[in-house]
Amino acid sequence: MTSQHTADYPTLQEVLRLPVFAGCTVCGGAAGLGRRVSGVNLTDTPDYARWLAQGELLITTGFAIADDPQAVDALLPTAAEKGLSGVGIKPGRYLPGPLPAALAEKALPYCGLTFVTGAEMKTDLSAYLQVMYDAAPKSVGGALPGDDFYYGA
Repeated sequence: MTSQHTADYPTLQEVLRLPVFAGCTVCGGAAGLGRRVSGVNLTDTPDYARWLAQGELLITTGFAIADDPQAVDALLPTAAEKGLSGVGIKPGRYLPGPLPAALAEKALPYCGLTFVTGAEMKTDLSAYLQVMYDAAPKSVGGALPGDDFYYGA
């Protein structure tokens, strides 16, 4: 993400105000909410770090790293090293609640996520993708997804 295009992207705080993130709580790293979000990376693979790009918002359940305490401990520092704008984690199912706030404050903002499907998810997610597309079409691959993209809708 070059500095000349940085202002074209929404801040993490603006992204978290979108309806799709209504159930989220900022659990740490609030000082970084002004970071720009250039895209979103949804992943649950053990080698997630190789696919991360500067400015992205990482969203994960932590499934792939849940049984590896060292990988869990490395999640936020790795995200910070890669220059991510933030990390969204669904706590409780695979990771035991929020990561320690002290770790998050040192790394970057992260929030707890809720799970939504069907028409509600389609409405919220399509609004989010539209904001990203309007700000920078490349952040969503240059085009908005078709109706078959939305699970359960």
